[in-house]
Amino acid sequence: MAALIDRDTNAQPTSNPTKDPEKPAIGEENKPQDGRQQYNYQLLEKAVAESNGPSDAIMSPASQKLSGFKQRQIDKQ
Repeated sequence: MAALIDRDTNAQPTSNPTKDPEKPAIGEENKPQDGRQQYNYQLLEKAVAESNGPSDAIMSPASQKLSGFKQRQIDKQ
């Protein structure tokens, strides 16, 4: 029945998950711990930054029409 008692809506929760000594801070759990992990993490970030997905070259009909219009305007000049 404790969940059904009246509580102040502005009250802060009593437990703070970021202060738990066993848990790392938010965002820190995904950071590599040793040198090899750090190297792999950097390689992964580099690959993600340089990658082009297979759908990057696919344009919707509206995008194709807009691209063609822009190209015709450039060709006129």
